[in-house]
Amino acid sequence: MDERDRALLDQALAACLQAAEPDQELPFMDDAVLRQWRDLIAGQIAPGGVSETLDIYGVRLGKSPDDLRAMLDSPERMQSDLWANISPKLLAQVETHMNAFAREQMLTYLNEP
Repeated sequence: MDERDRALLDQALAACLQAAEPDQELPFMDDAVLRQWRDLIAGQIAPGGVSETLDIYGVRLGKSPDDLRAMLDSPERMQSDLWANISPKLLAQVETHMNAFAREQMLTYLNEP
């Protein structure tokens, strides 16, 4: 999904994100952690940046990035390793609901006094 969505991003977004400087934005998270997250994301979405999604998920799933890439590039493996567990239709529904929820939460946060 990030490969699909990256093509939709405004090229200036990475520079805007990199310029963001947290100042006790979240009471439950230190600003240093937010800066690390900012730098990780901004580096990936910058022009010429390289996605680290497969590296990050590979560690969590106990698979190499190459194995995940091979699965994503193989309709047969996608069927047996992913779609047998969750249908493409359900995944699209979950993604739609997650995007709407994230947008709603951001608007709530931005509109709080």
